[in-house]
Amino acid sequence: MESSCSEFVEKFIKVSPGLHATYMETLDYWSPEEPPTTILFGDLGIRIADDFEKVDAAVNSQIFSLIETAIISGDDALITAIATGTIEAVFGRVATEHWPNVLNLLGERSRKYAEAWLAS
Repeated sequence: MESSCSEFVEKFIKVSPGLHATYMETLDYWSPEEPPTTILFGDLGIRIADDFEKVDAAVNSQIFSLIETAIISGDDALITAIATGTIEAVFGRVATEHWPNVLNLLGERSRKYAEAWLAS
C-alpha cells in the first residue's frame, strides 16, 4: 500500500473504535498478505455506513472531513482509494433515506464524486 494511504488509514482508524476494529479484521482476513488498498478502504466505507446512525455527529463529521482532506490532497493513490473504496462503499451500503444526511457531511469535492457515482 502506498505510504500516503497507510498514513491516512492510521489517522482514520483513530476516529472510532468501529473503524479500528474493521481495520484489524481486514488485516487478519488477508494475513499474511497485505489487503488490497481498495478492499481495505471499501471495508472501512462499509463500516462507516453501518455505524452512521450509531456514532455521534461529531464522529461522522470528523470521518467525512478526513475523506474530503484525502480527496483534495492531490495524491492520486489516496484519491483513488478514497473514491473507489470508501465513498463508493458508503453510498453502496447506506440506505437511500440517509443519502441526504451523508451528502451534507461530505466536502465539496467528495460530494461531487458521490453525486456522479450515484447518478451512474
